[in-house]
Amino acid sequence: MNQRLVVALSGLCALAACEVFAPHDPALRLETLETRIAVGQDAEVRFTNLSDGSLLYNACYALLERLVQTEWRDMGAASGDVPCSDELRILLPAESGVVAFPLPLDLALGTYRYRFTAFYDETEGLLPVADRVTNRFSVVTGAY
Repeated sequence: MNQRLVVALSGLCALAACEVFAPHDPALRLETLETRIAVGQDAEVRFTNLSDGSLLYNACYALLERLVQTEWRDMGAASGDVPCSDELRILLPAESGVVAFPLPLDLALGTYRYRFTAFYDETEGLLPVADRVTNRFSVVTGAY
């Protein structure tokens, strides 16, 4: 991608609250199963390994982030008060798994995403940020 295009996209994204990530072949796809989720319901996140090697992740260290104007703000642990095991899970190549996180009843309505910690198994290096965040989703009232 040429430098002018990156600068132009960065400027547009500053206005639209998106992030520009350097082009790469993603190793992990993270996606919520729904794009609109009611407070008090579970947000289900699918992890899919797109790489040729094993990946490691831990849902206990997931963060819930809320879009406030043009910035993603840390809202705390995605698991809330729900206990979870502090262990790395393995995703083999082409394997998928789903993790559910409860959305608190008092969570403000708005646009959210999850950010995870995930590693390459062989090197234990952290995956790029672009591979560790979900799509955006809307938190809505129970009656939508």
